[in-house]
Amino acid sequence: MTDHFVPYTPDDISMEYHQLLGSFLPQGESDKGPTLCAAESKDPSAWLTILQRSLGLSKRDQSDFVLDFAYGEDMASQMWDTPLLRAIVSKNMENVHLLLEHGANPNGVDCDSQASYARRFRRVKSATVDVRDRIVQISQEDVGDSTTQLLTLSNDELARRTSTISPFWAFPDALPLGYSENGDLLHSVLMAARTTTEILEVILRAGADGSAWTTSQPDELPSEDLLRPSALCVSTPLHAAIDSGNALVLDALPDRGFNSNARALIAGCQALTPLQHAVVHDKPELYQRLAVHPLADSSIVTPVLKVHVLHFAIAQLDLNLIDVIGLPLSAAMPTALGHTLLHVACMPRDESQLQMFAPKVRQSVHDMRTLHVQQQSWPAAIYQLALPRAGQTELPAEDGPADYPTRLPRMNWLPLEERVERSETDRLLGMPAVDDFNRQLAVIQTLVMEPGPAETLKIDIYGNTALHYLASSRIVNDDAVAWLRKQEHGDQVWRTAANRWGWTPSDVWKDNVTTIEPAQESLRYVNTRGGRSRRGIAGTLTRGRR
Repeated sequence: MTDHFVPYTPDDISMEYHQLLGSFLPQGESDKGPTLCAAESKDPSAWLTILQRSLGLSKRDQSDFVLDFAYGEDMASQMWDTPLLRAIVSKNMENVHLLLEHGANPNGVDCDSQASYARRFRRVKSATVDVRDRIVQISQEDVGDSTTQLLTLSNDELARRTSTISPFWAFPDALPLGYSENGDLLHSVLMAARTTTEILEVILRAGADGSAWTTSQPDELPSEDLLRPSALCVSTPLHAAIDSGNALVLDALPDRGFNSNARALIAGCQALTPLQHAVVHDKPELYQRLAVHPLADSSIVTPVLKVHVLHFAIAQLDLNLIDVIGLPLSAAMPTALGHTLLHVACMPRDESQLQMFAPKVRQSVHDMRTLHVQQQSWPAAIYQLALPRAGQTELPAEDGPADYPTRLPRMNWLPLEERVERSETDRLLGMPAVDDFNRQLAVIQTLVMEPGPAETLKIDIYGNTALHYLASSRIVNDDAVAWLRKQEHGDQVWRTAANRWGWTPSDVWKDNVTTIEPAQESLRYVNTRGGRSRRGIAGTLTRGRR
């Protein structure tokens, strides 16, 4: 019997092609696929084999599914990784060369992915889009154009701040720039800045775009459609080098034409200069290395909120960092919210240290000195009426710290050491340590003694003085309040300086220290006269006012 030749049909060819195409894709949720594995492999034959097999694909499919394949743990998310980025982060120079020679995108990521991620940081957003939802694709219709990023603070934005609490330097709904994996590294040059100068040179010679980081910064951003790939990134190579502690690349970048003041303006109020970024991330040695460059400018303030590098240093209560920066305190003007350096030093560190159960505190204080933005939205609900009802103790006989020597025996105050963190658990819950108070007092003294006592009179856009912020902490730094009250104008401010809601620092303090948090026994300011213990009174009041 003779075998008859049966030719391939179009369907057979299509099936064979799709099987070939499928062989390059991940097989399951935890599988990155053969292209990424080969790109980071130290065996160059692994990537050569991938390339040889991919010759059977069309040029477009070879680009989309092999050379520039974008991988994410959740394919609908923005957690991108590509073969070129993987080869760079693995410091696999041979595979970097192979990818670029065979036509991989030298920028490492396509512009659509960069733009989609950058939209999560727009000031103007549709009320129907949740930029924190990782699986949502953000379109241009969901957010305002990039031209809005550098506009001055609007009245609506100011009003929105009074309904919640925010970092003093960012918006209430701000996302961390690294919200998604590699989100702040969506460019080959950014990834290369974390590795070696040799890899950086190869990427730049291949034609990777760095125009946004090598030219002077504009005062206005053009429309998104006109932005080059580097301008769509929420970070810069200098920031990436600082994050990784890569001093060699940081030194090399300005010499290779990169602007030592480059910022990712697409990130809006989070567009810090490299000098500011080094301070925020507590890298004083890298600040010094960059500051010696003749074009490095420490006077630049952030877009929109106008925050100076000294504000970021003061927020950390670190006088050594102030010395490293080496600028006079007068170099920092008040921010767009009216915050002086003294305001920032006196703010609660974060929401865990704010007495949010006290109505006058909640009404008055809307900023904190933390230098981090949260993965989750700031708890706006804590400023609404849905809070559990708090109890109250009787009003104290005195008017605040510094009164007790004459108006209340010191023995009736719970000692400072008993009101602050006593264990690692307390530290994790956010309660300040005694040392934090000592550092805060030292910074406050420096900020008042150098410019003069008139600093205590200055108010922000809410009408708050520095003493309003000190009075709002769950555990008040009594020594700092007492010291400020003893300065010229200090006691007058404490008793008479009313904010826009009509509350003086003394009013805020009384509301604070007489509040007993729901479902807790207060270990704060409870009078023990009459033979009852602090714990007994607190427990009785808490139970009686549910």
